[in-house]
Formats: sequence, C-alpha cells, structure tokens
Amino acid sequence: MKKVLSAVLVCVILACSVFALTSCGNELSGTYEHDETKLHFDGDKVTYTVPATYLTPEINIDGTYEIVEDEDEKLFITLKFNIPEGLPEATLGFTTELINSINDGLANVPFFEGEDYIKINDTVYTRVND
Repeated sequence: MKKVLSAVLVCVILACSVFALTSCGNELSGTYEHDETKLHFDGDKVTYTVPATYLTPEINIDGTYEIVEDEDEKLFITLKFNIPEGLPEATLGFTTELINSINDGLANVPFFEGEDYIKINDTVYTRVND
C-alpha cells in the first residue's frame, strides 16, 4: 500500500510539474524592436511604442496579448491594444474605425519565438537589452 501511494504521489508531482512548465511557456517578457517601433511584454501585458518624430512625441499604447497553440502545435498570438480617446486622429492620423480593424487583424496571427527574436505574422522583432 505504501509503495502504491508513493508511486501515485510521484505521478501527481510529475504531472503538476509538466503542467506548470507548459502553462508558463506562453508568456513573454522583455522588449523587442522592429524598425524603431517596440513591443514590451510583461506578464500578459504589452506596450507598443512608436518613436518620436519631428511632428509627434513618442507614443506608448498599452494592451494585452495571448498566445495559443492549435491542435497541430502551431502558435498564434492575439494582440489587443487600448487606444486612448483622441489619440488616433490627433496624433497618428488614424480613425477609430481603422484602429478597431487593426485590433481585429491582430487576432490569432501566426507567432514564433526564437532565442533572441519573435515573429508575428511576417514581421520579425529582435530582442533588445532593457
């Protein structure tokens, strides 16, 4: 009885360990850059940074993200940004409808994480030192 209980306990511990490792594997951290724009990940949060130009200051747009794996073990990411009121038209020249369509277009796009980069759809973001 003691051996059976020990074996069951070991199996439960191993199963919990595997679950813990796989559940935290879909979380990013750090900053990634592409053409001077940056994505900073922290927990389930993401900040998109557009660099300053001679007409506009640097813009930081906060949001959330989720990475899911399909039945073929392919990864997909959904990014959802919270655009502050007045920011699209006044600062970026975007309409609210365009921002909403961008958010819709960032749902379930192909995702890949390399050693020092991530790829969202066809765009590669290189990890930078924070």
